[in-house]
Amino acid sequence: MTERHSGYRWWVLIMTCLTNFLVIGLSWMSMPVLFLEISAKMGWAIPAILFSWGLIPLAVVFLSLPAGILGDRLGIRWVAGLGIIAAGLTGVFRGMADSLTSFQIAMFLFGCSFPFPYILMPKAVGLWFPVQELGKANGILQAAYGAGAALALMLSGTVISPRIGGWQNVMYLWGVLSIVVGVLWLFTIKDKPVAAALPGSPSASVLAMLGRLLKNPMILMLCLIYFLFLGGWIGASGAYPALAVRARGMSMPAANNVVAVALWLYVAGAFLIPTLSDRIGRRRPVYCIGLLTAGLAMFLTFQFPPPQVWIWASVWGLTAGAIPIVFALPFEMKEVGPALGGTATALILIAGFIGGFTFPALTAYIAAKTDPAASMRWVGILCGLIGYALSGLLIWGIRETGHRARG
Repeated sequence: MTERHSGYRWWVLIMTCLTNFLVIGLSWMSMPVLFLEISAKMGWAIPAILFSWGLIPLAVVFLSLPAGILGDRLGIRWVAGLGIIAAGLTGVFRGMADSLTSFQIAMFLFGCSFPFPYILMPKAVGLWFPVQELGKANGILQAAYGAGAALALMLSGTVISPRIGGWQNVMYLWGVLSIVVGVLWLFTIKDKPVAAALPGSPSASVLAMLGRLLKNPMILMLCLIYFLFLGGWIGASGAYPALAVRARGMSMPAANNVVAVALWLYVAGAFLIPTLSDRIGRRRPVYCIGLLTAGLAMFLTFQFPPPQVWIWASVWGLTAGAIPIVFALPFEMKEVGPALGGTATALILIAGFIGGFTFPALTAYIAAKTDPAASMRWVGILCGLIGYALSGLLIWGIRETGHRARG
């Protein structure tokens, strides 16, 4: 049995899932449900807090490429491990902020550390799992994020914060636990040698690696696909609660739970759908059907009141579980593979977070220019039918990389 197929890969998966669950899911997504408490206790205006929230993806855009390059050049053990610890420390700094300026600095620094675990978890999976298991492993990895995010939305503001003494202690809790995970990563995760980044040139320059990826039309198409998907998700999940309260008369907890239901079903879908893709050995048709269905279901989530909304939100989340396939594709491409997988993932992530800027800006414009009922309709079209569904159709611009296509 080769090392790549050994039992050690399951420990790698456990650690990557723990990182995605805690650092990416709980620590990041606990913030929105605490905004009202932060505003009330600190006296900061909600628009200022929302601006602070936007500093995280801004930092991610700037630091993603360095994170991916460092991971490819120096390995996942130290780069990811120190990144996880940095995310924990800057997470603690959020709770220590005693002014709006210091809070914004802490949020930006948290965003600077964020790309290191976010990008290098798929790389770790790509290094240690065989091609036939990549879809399933990435699905489990993304499901861990979904579970953490769902728990954050449901519990951080209403259960955890009141019981441990307020929003600052929530930041301390997630920060300290993240540091523990980072230390455990450093002591238990090892790097795995991979082929040189460029044939015949083990020390290929950063510019050569970037040039190779940016000239690859499939990587560029994956960037566009993730731009549409992540933009659609951030735009829809951010806009739905407030619009549902205004247009449907729902309570804020009920509106938040609609998004939480989508996330919980995403957890199931992110495990089941990529596993199905592995079984049948095809990527494109599975992703296309999943995202087309998710896009239509998202649109219908915005159009229907309770109780129908719970059905459509469930379908939206379940079928959106096809998205981990995107993170498996670069590692299955012969011209990318594990050697350049971190940098390729960084480029895809940058495109996604640019979409994360663009779609919320468009939803804010729609909400400002139309009445709540019309806003529900147009945001559903933008995020569901344009974001998700178009992302599903564009997958046909990617060469099939499933194991059956390779023989």
